[in-house]
Amino acid sequence: MATAYGLKNPGISNTTVIWNVDRDGKPLVVQGAHVDLDSDQLGFTMIIVLQGSTIVVYPGSKPIMREMWRLKELHAKGNIDHATFVRWIQSYRMIGQRLLLKLCNVLFFTDHTVHRGDRGITNYRARRLHWCILDGGKKNKEMHLCEQGPYGPLFNKVFTDTSSVYSPEDLELPSVPKEMKPGRGEAPRAP
Repeated sequence: MATAYGLKNPGISNTTVIWNVDRDGKPLVVQGAHVDLDSDQLGFTMIIVLQGSTIVVYPGSKPIMREMWRLKELHAKGNIDHATFVRWIQSYRMIGQRLLLKLCNVLFFTDHTVHRGDRGITNYRARRLHWCILDGGKKNKEMHLCEQGPYGPLFNKVFTDTSSVYSPEDLELPSVPKEMKPGRGEAPRAP
């Protein structure tokens, strides 16, 4: 897959174990909109689901991110004015797709696909393994949209809508056997 994507010397970043925990309730976005690779990095992200959860992905966001970085650079050099840059940002709205991820699902997406993690479903935990595959085995540089200086809040508004609405049946997952449920501060136990 890495070769087909054009990576000359693919390497896998260190594995990140993500474990979002939140109080009981409907699925709720618990991460800000972000991309896992910065503008100068080429690769893709792979997520393996360890506990049922949802994630919001913005299909088609890669070209918008590339254009945003290009215009941000032009603005920094003084080649376009503040008003033009702000109008461009405000002209976009992306509709996110909330994906239901079940145990052992694998999700791949390309380098500059905007996404955000939701809370989990089973016990409201969202454990998942997360890798970035990029050229040269370099470390990925995550970029949160809300942290982009004075334009951060505007960038973040581009990626706020979510189209999917769930009924409780959509979120039903098999219950976890009692012996597999970790206690406070414990790792899961094998049956």
